[in-house]
Amino acid sequence: MIWEKKKILVTVKAYTEKSKTHGNIVCTIGITDEGEWIRLYPIPYEAYIFKSIDKYDWIEVECAK
Repeated sequence: MIWEKKKILVTVKAYTEKSKTHGNIVCTIGITDEGEWIRLYPIPYEAYIFKSIDKYDWIEVECAK
């Protein structure tokens, strides 16, 4: 698995759901700085609370397919 750092504009945040393996998680969709749509899943719900990520915020994440 190859991890890449990407800069993403958050456009959609789904409701929190409970996962047996990951705990409370959120699905997020955004657009990369290269103009590609990307789905980020699973993101721990705590990441949104502690970093106060809102819709239309730019974030940098390490992600892999």
